[in-house]
Amino acid sequence: MKTEYKYIKFELMEEKSKTQIWWCYNKSGGDLLGEVRWYPYWRQYVFTPVTTAVFSAGCLNDIADFIGQLMAERRQESGRKQGYVLHEKPI
Repeated sequence: MKTEYKYIKFELMEEKSKTQIWWCYNKSGGDLLGEVRWYPYWRQYVFTPVTTAVFSAGCLNDIADFIGQLMAERRQESGRKQGYVLHEKPI
């Protein structure tokens, strides 16, 4: 799983039974920007900023890419528990 991007990086902070909590940092200054965690009401991972911050389209795309990886991993794990394996599309 890709956790480092051009300007931001993600670090695993907590592993729960079915989900994970990741912190998002600015690579240049090491500032905590927010966290990615499972939001049960929407049944998906979401990004929650810790402060009022300004994000470029590129950073938002990187956050969305990271969440997409987590969701794909969760779907794959869910498929294994039900007895079948989901296959990724070839790039």
